[in-house]
Amino acid sequence: SCGSGFALYGLAVSLWRGEPVLGGLLGGPLGGGIAAGGLALIALAALLIAGALWLARHTQLGVVAAWKAGTLFGIAAYAAIYGVALQLALGTVFPDPDKLRLALDLFPYIFLMGIPLFNAVRKRPPLS
Repeated sequence: SCGSGFALYGLAVSLWRGEPVLGGLLGGPLGGGIAAGGLALIALAALLIAGALWLARHTQLGVVAAWKAGTLFGIAAYAAIYGVALQLALGTVFPDPDKLRLALDLFPYIFLMGIPLFNAVRKRPPLS
């Protein structure tokens, strides 16, 4: 699933970078502690997934190739999370000037969320 893939990927990248696990996000970006931080992350993920499902079912993104729609959605989701949510909560730099960090941060939005979701629900021609 998208959530478990994201969590494992985030854990692996945080450990590889030598940073606090998941960048300290579970500490609660609004000061509410680990429960509030976890709930905020679950709510954001639910909104992103609901948005992807709606786009795949009600727009042209459901008709084009899943890799194209998923890549576009992944870039937009990354920009929303890193450019707005994390900027407000943690004061992160957007976009990250380090190209490797940028690629590592963008990867799960495209390959663990966007493409799988659009592939799962894209409109297919009816079987005859």
